[in-house]
Amino acid sequence: MARRNISGANPMSNPNTDSLSESEEMYILTILQAGRAGGRDLIPVAEVAEALAVQPVSANQMIRKLQTGGYLDYEPYKGVSLLPRGREAAGRVLRRRRVWLAFLVNELGLGVDAADAFACRLEHITPAAIINRLYDHLGQPAADPLGRPIPPRGRAAPPTVGEPLTGLPLGIPLILAPGEGAASEDDFLSRLGLKPGAPVEILARGGAGLLLQTESGRLEIAPVLAAELRAVLKETPA
Repeated sequence: MARRNISGANPMSNPNTDSLSESEEMYILTILQAGRAGGRDLIPVAEVAEALAVQPVSANQMIRKLQTGGYLDYEPYKGVSLLPRGREAAGRVLRRRRVWLAFLVNELGLGVDAADAFACRLEHITPAAIINRLYDHLGQPAADPLGRPIPPRGRAAPPTVGEPLTGLPLGIPLILAPGEGAASEDDFLSRLGLKPGAPVEILARGGAGLLLQTESGRLEIAPVLAAELRAVLKETPA
C-alpha cells in the first residue's frame, strides 16, 4: 500500500530553493572548489571554463547571469568570487551530496568511490524535503563517511584556511588547519590523528592517495580525503 503524504506538502516540489539549474550549480561549486584548492579569492574565468570543459564565451555568459542573480562577484580581467548567496547555494549542494553519500555507504553498503559518483549525480535533482528525510533517517550525522561535514540546512559553505594537502610539498612540517566546521570535531578524523592543530608531514603521494606521518604513526589516506584536508606550514624558531 502506498504511503500517504500526511503533511500535505509534495516532497518532490521545488527541488532547489533558488531554482538553480544543474549547470548553474556546477559553476558555483567549481568556483568554490577552485578557491579552496588554491587559497584564492578570485578565480579566472578561463580557469572556470577549462574545469567545466566549456568555451570561455559560454562561461562568461553564465558568470554574468549568476552575477545578476547575486550569487557571485565578477571583476573583469581578474576573476570571480562567490557572494554570500553563492556560498549558501554551494552549501545546499554539498549537503545533498554528503547526505546521499552517507546513505549509500552506510545503508546500502556501496564503496565510497561508487557512492560518491552516484551522489554527485543525485545532488542536483533531489528536493530539500527528501534530503531532510534522509538526514533524519540517518540520525542527523555531523559528517559523511569521509569525515567531511554535512552543512546544516541553509548554512553557507564556510571560508577555508591553508592549502589542501594534495598541493603541499613532501617532507615539510605542517600543521592541520581548521576544517569546514563539523569535520574538524568529528570523531572519525580525531581517531586518525587528523584534528586541527595536529602536526603532519607528507611522506609520499601517488594514485592511491597520500602517505602521512602523524603523531600516531604513518597513515595512508585516499585522494578525496586528502583534497578536503588543509594545512599550513609549521613555523620554526628563528
